[in-house]
Amino acid sequence: MAFVKMKKNKAKRGRASGGPSITISKAHTISLNTEAWEAIGSPAHCYVEWDADDCLIRLVACTADDPNGFPLDGKVGPRFGARQLLRDLGLDPKGETRRFPTRRDSRLSLIADVSEMPAAGGVVPLRRTA
Repeated sequence: MAFVKMKKNKAKRGRASGGPSITISKAHTISLNTEAWEAIGSPAHCYVEWDADDCLIRLVACTADDPNGFPLDGKVGPRFGARQLLRDLGLDPKGETRRFPTRRDSRLSLIADVSEMPAAGGVVPLRRTA
């Protein structure tokens, strides 16, 4: 018999990773998977930029003294609470956790297309909706 050594799956909870991605949870948190977090240099803080024309979110690594930076909590993975941010952008997870693939924009930033995310009801969103 011949045994082949199996590679360890680096993804948490046994799921295979599909590349760098962000997740917007039903609890209104934005989290980065390990690949996305490492792609922007494993920062302790990041800030969010918004492109209303194409419904794109850009996460940019920053320092702790940036007034618009969100701390990435390292206890359970890189994530931050974004309830008010999502409300301001007119995005609502609608009780569902949604995963969005990202692409690297620069050495310190990632872009995710969130055009599939439903609009929040009762707010005037910053994005253009019909």
